Amino acid sequence: MRKPERICPIGPRHASPGSFAAEEFEALCDAYGNRCLACGDTEAALEADHVVPLTKGGSDDISNIQPLCASCNRKKFVNIIDYRVSTDVLS
Repeated sequence: MRKPERICPIGPRHASPGSFAAEEFEALCDAYGNRCLACGDTEAALEADHVVPLTKGGSDDISNIQPLCASCNRKKFVNIIDYRVSTDVLS
């Protein structure tokens, strides 16, 4: 009898600390008026951007997340840019 192939479980792509739920990201977006913090677009779909990128030691905790549109998220790339500093929503 042939053994079935082993399938690798889908898991985290990295070993960064922290995590956030979709509901937390939605609440964060609501708190910022559902706009991209970089360009202010209110029509574009928002993505969870890591203020401090995972590759530079950042965490997946909601406190390291900011809502950006896809275009601004790609432009930011792996730079550490905190667009939240220009708003007082969560302070």
